Amino acid sequence: MNPGIRRIFSAKDNYLCEDAFIRSVTGAVARSRNVLNMEEKVSVKKLALTLLLAASLVPAVANAQVVVRIGPPPPVVEHYGPPPHPGWVWISGYHRWDGQRYVWMGGHWDHPPYPGAVWVPHHWVHRHGGWVLVEGHWRR
Repeated sequence: MNPGIRRIFSAKDNYLCEDAFIRSVTGAVARSRNVLNMEEKVSVKKLALTLLLAASLVPAVANAQVVVRIGPPPPVVEHYGPPPHPGWVWISGYHRWDGQRYVWMGGHWDHPPYPGAVWVPHHWVHRHGGWVLVEGHWRR
């Protein structure tokens, strides 16, 4: 400030300045809250749309089947001993397609998930001019 210019503030001027400052700060805070709320709302909407899209793709992925033009090789004969625990079931191995060739997945012992469950083994079925793997699963 120029030393030749002096301004004398009265108590009223000081009050008005403080009041204007407080209003400007609270207005800025209120505006920033509105911006944050808008950004939060947009983020929540984006997240909801992403989850909805992902959920809609799950059935398509679950039903996707790889058709292999080359038939699977004969199963590998596995020798296994007695079950490690009473009631356990031998899950036989199978050939899976890794995108370039068949790879043998060895068998293992498993406990049925519920009483009376029966294991249906993995197997290849001739469909759509090629071979499709039917995943092994438990059934009643």
